[in-house]
Amino acid sequence: MAGNMTTEKVANVFSKIFNPLRFMTKPQIEKMWNDSLHGADVKLQVLFSQIEVMAPIYQVCINKRTAGVLGREWDVVPEDESSDAKKQAAEVKKTLQKCDMRNEDGLTDAIKHLCMSAFRGRSAVKPFFDERGDLFLKKLDNWNVLRYQGNFYWNPSSEETGWFDADVPP
Repeated sequence: MAGNMTTEKVANVFSKIFNPLRFMTKPQIEKMWNDSLHGADVKLQVLFSQIEVMAPIYQVCINKRTAGVLGREWDVVPEDESSDAKKQAAEVKKTLQKCDMRNEDGLTDAIKHLCMSAFRGRSAVKPFFDERGDLFLKKLDNWNVLRYQGNFYWNPSSEETGWFDADVPP
């Protein structure tokens, strides 16, 4: 019985140290949630990022989801049986396959990035064409949070955001 109390005390200390919600009251948590529903979700995104870094089960869920999505076959199917539709579908498929051969910013990486919206609340990619006309998909920052000099700033253009301070996990 004494061993159980020691384990319980250790578990309580562990949860106090590593719980990202520690020191938050119920009204603060409710405000954070309500703010996020109106687009001001900086605090919620920081909480999600801390959970993602600290919870191994979260990484297991992420890996399982992305593996399930990436393991599927895909095809581009024409909407009708006309020769123009078939030709267009073939060109789109060729473009996507060529995009997927890129080491970075390819289709597979973009799909994996988009899967993260299930965990982070948002995820976006932006299509671009290089000087040769090849498609590449730029992954936009999921967190949409900028931390600068200890303060958090919300930026609706997640293309230009990132973690500046070293004490915040990427």
